Amino acid sequence: MRVGLFFGSFDPPHVGHMIIAEHMLSACEADEVWMVISPQNPFKTDVKLSSESTRLELMRKSLNGHERIKPCTKEFQLPIPSYTVETLKALSADHPEDDFVLIMGSDNLLGFMGWKDYETILKGYRIFVYPRYNYEVTPDFMTSLDGDITLVEAPVMAISATEIRRKVQAGEDYRMMVRETVWRYIEREGLYR
Repeated sequence: MRVGLFFGSFDPPHVGHMIIAEHMLSACEADEVWMVISPQNPFKTDVKLSSESTRLELMRKSLNGHERIKPCTKEFQLPIPSYTVETLKALSADHPEDDFVLIMGSDNLLGFMGWKDYETILKGYRIFVYPRYNYEVTPDFMTSLDGDITLVEAPVMAISATEIRRKVQAGEDYRMMVRETVWRYIEREGLYR
């Protein structure tokens, strides 16, 4: 089975995440996309996140039982901060029969050479890159990376979890940025206040 791995804090997961995940199912020719919920991004150690259980519940509500897009909590069992290379090794060991591919935004690709053991990732895994607003990947940059990297035409989503949290705190409307089930949960639990 080919599995696309889409990493993020997902605090909260929003419609942009879901649209990209659904698009990447076909773009990666994946059987499934796993939404890998990261306990702590090593590049964002100053960001206070909601609990792992809260973000998992938000993801479940956002996916609403989607048959081919699923939450993945593997990083909850690994040391913090979360390094993608370690997660890939752990998932490959747990599921040796599966072909894992990495899904990332162009913003992450542009900073990829700062990742821990990025060469190991390039040698062992295909990478599919979707566009992010204001982060253009040039042909010269692509040739500087020695790996199997595919730039995918996908919708450019200008939605961020940071903006949603800001809107919640400011009492602004964010209802159209998340699934209805996620909106209800955030309001009921008083998240991001």
